[in-house]
Amino acid sequence: DSSVSSEPAVISDAWWNDSVASWNYTGKCDHFEIQLFRNGNLVQTETTIASEFDFIEALADEGDYTFQVRPVIQDQTSEWTTTSNTSISMLMAIGLPSHH
Repeated sequence: DSSVSSEPAVISDAWWNDSVASWNYTGKCDHFEIQLFRNGNLVQTETTIASEFDFIEALADEGDYTFQVRPVIQDQTSEWTTTSNTSISMLMAIGLPSHH
């Protein structure tokens, strides 16, 4: 099949690496949309061309954080892939290194 597929990529795995939302994907995409949730409520939406995003600034409050990510190519989007949550305690929130 030599036709150029415009189907967006598929997220194969997504996980937290400390404050960094990370994911693997197969296929092609222009960028990713990421939504961060705290205790089930949407906190912020980001776009990135990388396969990770550091939410260090957003993880300032204790709570259960999840993120969902989806690839976007042109105007097509894949299904959201949602991670299991990571719990941020006050100790961790205080102890997170600040980036300057």
